[in-house]
Amino acid sequence: MGKHTIDFSDLNVRFDDKTLYKPLPHQVKFHTSPAKYRLLGGAVGGGKSAAIIAEAIMRSYKYEFPITGAIFRKTYPELEATIIRRMLEMLPNWVYKYNQSSHLLKFNNGSIIEFCYAESDADVIKYQSREWDWLGIDELTHFTEYQFTYLGTRVRTTKPIKTKIFAGTNPGGVGHKFVKERFIQKDCKMDSYSAKDYDFIPAGIFDNPYLLENDPDYLKNLEMLPEEERKALLHGDWNVFEGMFFTEWSPTRHIVDDFDIPESWQLIMGWDDGSTAPRSVHVYAIDNDQRVWCIWEYYKKDENLEQAAHNIKEKLKKDGLWGRIYKLVVDPSMKRKNDQTGISSKEMLENMGFGFGVGEVVLGNNNRVEGWRVMKSYMSHKPYEEPMLKFFKSCPNMIRTIPELIYHKSRSGATSKREDLDTTQEDHAADDCRYALMSLDRLPSRFGGSNTVFEVAKREYKPKSSFY
Repeated sequence: MGKHTIDFSDLNVRFDDKTLYKPLPHQVKFHTSPAKYRLLGGAVGGGKSAAIIAEAIMRSYKYEFPITGAIFRKTYPELEATIIRRMLEMLPNWVYKYNQSSHLLKFNNGSIIEFCYAESDADVIKYQSREWDWLGIDELTHFTEYQFTYLGTRVRTTKPIKTKIFAGTNPGGVGHKFVKERFIQKDCKMDSYSAKDYDFIPAGIFDNPYLLENDPDYLKNLEMLPEEERKALLHGDWNVFEGMFFTEWSPTRHIVDDFDIPESWQLIMGWDDGSTAPRSVHVYAIDNDQRVWCIWEYYKKDENLEQAAHNIKEKLKKDGLWGRIYKLVVDPSMKRKNDQTGISSKEMLENMGFGFGVGEVVLGNNNRVEGWRVMKSYMSHKPYEEPMLKFFKSCPNMIRTIPELIYHKSRSGATSKREDLDTTQEDHAADDCRYALMSLDRLPSRFGGSNTVFEVAKREYKPKSSFY
């Protein structure tokens, strides 16, 4: 038998003159992008996994010396089914050796690919001593920002090369927020973030003629999905995605310019406590139709309760709201007494005047399932019907976090759309809203099940000058 040949010219993957991968135009952009961080995807069917596999192979043969890289997925079964099996089926036997117990693939030039997974934040610590020249991640939004950041610190080298991190993903999942901020919107607030280091290459089924030709029913199946999932998976819409908890959310229906609140409207306050995590406090106005308006926000971390309460009180006085609030509804955990002082957070707030009109701080109802049902009902709407819950533009953290929340997933990865959201996300504002809504003395007469939409009389309001 003659000498084996390896050829990656024109970004085609060829072994012994047999072409195993021929990139489509969007995959060429992915492979040739100079950015340190590259992301391919958006919609399904764009050939993300194939591009990740090809990039890993070509990168392993890129230099005259061997290099080491890693490919991650959330769980090992997913990794084996989508990456390992496909790569081993693609490569000729003479080009590699694979150790199944250690999940290491070694090429005949000495380069190594390590196949890895990380189901939880704690799982990434086991890779603490690794040094990778490159890192690939399939389904990036399935990983938390901490996992992504930590694994990125393991990409380091003494070789004369530039390290690279590349990934593929669809919208949705626990990492949706940070991926959208870094790659799509490019407005990440981290000090070390530089937008030029991140490149997003959109891709979907319409960019993949091979899939459309070989499996035309795949497109038909996507078109039959519910609207939100169809927007995310078929069209790669990052504003609506699979697993989104508040699918009722509509920026045009829920967000309004600030306006002066009539004196006849009742004001209540919701409070979800935190110190290292943000403390979320909002004021809600209930109008004559029992519609609820989120009109004021305090959202800050790294303060003790006494400092925060003082700052909130002064801000409310300055904004002319302190004397108008009827009651404060708080996180029920605030009833616990401090071991040193013997005073609970609830009592401390009462001592500082937060009992308001009812004379005491009210403990929130922490029935999460019922609370979310109520909140989703308030947010629901139809083309000619207004939602019962709206948000002032001056409440940016409420507006930012609510549409990013996703359904809880079990460790097996199964999504439960029956009950709760994923509490590892930034759910503080949603929690204080839930406490406030559950405490209302009188619910709208049209209030019903989670799918109920309230028909309300439209009212005219004169907004203040817009904050945006």
